[in-house]
Amino acid sequence: MIQSADLHKVWAAPDNSRLTAKQFSFRLPVHVAAKLAALEELYPNRTRTEIVGDLLTAALDDVAQ
Repeated sequence: MIQSADLHKVWAAPDNSRLTAKQFSFRLPVHVAAKLAALEELYPNRTRTEIVGDLLTAALDDVAQ
């Protein structure tokens, strides 16, 4: 389970995750896209897909709790 407080540790570590075969596409509010772009600059070793996936995982885990 990833918690939002642990995302920095996750993004600093090597990625061993697998991706789905299906691709998802969605539009974001401008302010959310800007924050995502800032995270991409802070963690250049992570792809946008990895960052969004980790953020969604953390958010879904928080909701499940």
